[in-house]
Amino acid sequence: MRYQPGNVVQYTIGSKELGIERGSSATVLSTNARENTVTVEKRDGQTVIYNPQRLRGVNVFETAQREFANGDRLQFTAPDKEFGIVRRELGTVEELSRNEITMKLDGKDGCIITFDPRGFRSFDHGYAVTSHSAQGLTTGRVLVNIDADGPRGLINSRLAYVAVSRAAHEAQIYTNDARSLAAALSTEHSKTSAVEFRHTPHIKEPDQHTDQQHKPEPAAAKQTPQLQQPPGFGLGLGL
Repeated sequence: MRYQPGNVVQYTIGSKELGIERGSSATVLSTNARENTVTVEKRDGQTVIYNPQRLRGVNVFETAQREFANGDRLQFTAPDKEFGIVRRELGTVEELSRNEITMKLDGKDGCIITFDPRGFRSFDHGYAVTSHSAQGLTTGRVLVNIDADGPRGLINSRLAYVAVSRAAHEAQIYTNDARSLAAALSTEHSKTSAVEFRHTPHIKEPDQHTDQQHKPEPAAAKQTPQLQQPPGFGLGLGL
């Protein structure tokens, strides 16, 4: 992981030795490649220098300027226990002030939260999301952008199902190559969850010169239970 000045570091575990609280965040001031250290500034203004390889539970984010207005769609890029926010949750801006954003979260409850963007900055515009983060969501109209030259392990029937089935009324797909995309989206991507194994023991043929009265009985073949895969079961990966 490469740290750059201006990056925001979120500590999910923290460190008593360094005085970094769990769930806190800091801003990267500088890095020292020779000594393998990073210098960060905590929210209280204190600076801390440490070896990032010795600190676990760290998420690093890049900062960017965004403009928001009432009615804009937002998506959270990190969870927050205080507000009960999960990663990739979506919502709509209800009201904006100088230091507060009030938004209504999607979902059956329609929860309304208000937060200070100076303290919680893990969010972005939510008009376009990946099909992976869109799993479980439903909207009236969906526009799907797929690069036909993308990784073959991701462009398959699973991706097509997840992306298109998010729409309740209309779905449109945009791509750079419709012909090759159609073939790629027809590809099944499933993983066998059970292995069928059958072993038939070798039975030695009796000697032709052996007396028929003393001909040994062939050993009964041992039956090995075979595991069957349930119909329609598979493991797929979304984009």
